[in-house]
Amino acid sequence: MPVKIYSFKQALWPGPVRLTLAEKNITDIEVVEVDLPGGENFSPEYLRINANGTVPALVNSETNKILDDSTTITEYLDEKYPGTELYPASDRAAITHWIKETHRIDGNFLAFSPADPVELEQKRAFVEGFFGGRVKALTEFIQKQDTPFYHEKLGQLKSILVAYEHPEQAQPLFDLHRAEWQKAESYLDQLDAQLASGPYIVGEKYTSADVHAIPLLVRLKSVKGDVVLEGRPNIQRYLAKVASRENFKSVYGTL
Repeated sequence: MPVKIYSFKQALWPGPVRLTLAEKNITDIEVVEVDLPGGENFSPEYLRINANGTVPALVNSETNKILDDSTTITEYLDEKYPGTELYPASDRAAITHWIKETHRIDGNFLAFSPADPVELEQKRAFVEGFFGGRVKALTEFIQKQDTPFYHEKLGQLKSILVAYEHPEQAQPLFDLHRAEWQKAESYLDQLDAQLASGPYIVGEKYTSADVHAIPLLVRLKSVKGDVVLEGRPNIQRYLAKVASRENFKSVYGTL
């Protein structure tokens, strides 16, 4: 297959791409799983595909086209493949707005950082396990090729790990987590208000605004539980509706 998409099933932002593939029933693209816990996304080989070291990424070997973020990839897939039109011209401005609003929330940071000492202990095994492999990989890559990029990524990982290793020093991380969650709550309130006027984010049509918001909502619910839904009846209704769609079931199973 000339087109490959690099992904990791548990990662946040491959979600819109995977939902798009399923919604449009695209089967002639190979999905390659990148070992994020093992730091494969920091390898020199992967950095030649995506210099940011992130997933998703799309590579078309016939045209030498490389796309390295979920928005441009979903746009490409919608343009090139038939099926549900996810970027209808009449709603383009609204779709773009809501995609940007969704990406303002750092769902990854909320997943890896704790809000308080109780959450720190709850997340300890997961974070230390996930970050441990990445720190090891980065350390090995630095020994082979000492670059500012590797040191920057290693520093970012260690800035979170230090809170788990030394909980008495964790208050700054607690504060950052709570500030990010406040941003997320504001986004959720705005989204709930928007959903009052239609079954989907921009009204009657299921669009790329939905395929970007759904992975974030799934992530926030996994981090904060039902507090995401409390006082937000439109989001609660919306999640029940989109979770019944076949593309959601193929990507996330049940909510």
